[in-house]
Amino acid sequence: MRYIILLFLFLILSCDNKLINLKQRPEMPEIKNPQQPDYDRYKKIEEEIVETFSIGREPLTFKVAKNPFSSSIDEYLASLNERKGDNPLAVPLDQIKLVGVLDASVGKIGVVNVSNQIFFVKIGDKMGNADGEIIEITQNAILVRETRKDIFGEYHTSVKELRLKKEEES
Repeated sequence: MRYIILLFLFLILSCDNKLINLKQRPEMPEIKNPQQPDYDRYKKIEEEIVETFSIGREPLTFKVAKNPFSSSIDEYLASLNERKGDNPLAVPLDQIKLVGVLDASVGKIGVVNVSNQIFFVKIGDKMGNADGEIIEITQNAILVRETRKDIFGEYHTSVKELRLKKEEES
């Protein structure tokens, strides 16, 4: 306790006699020449802004390319049904009928009937609406590999067969 009293006395004696009077306000410097606004400059800037935004002002126009409320699955299925290019064989495989198979010097050639039209096909030709490709022609059948892309972007491959009917085989 003694040390605290001695410390307190030391502080009081070492302080200056002039204590700051908190009630008295500090002196404010006198402003001799206040800055005046430059109204001409502001008018000039305003005219430039009006001129800038008035040149070439057109209302926004846009064209909707796709209905945002349509089903993506319906659009995907509709795109599958569209004919790809000018291939007359780009129809569903159940609408294609195998009429016969010919042996030629280039290999076997399939004879198919689509909408009462006769077509000659070989291995590698496109057939069907699901991007099908002929992979093999046997004596009484054509094998077609179809590759489909589903709505999730995954590819699925299947092999389908077009066969001759019993009465056509003989």
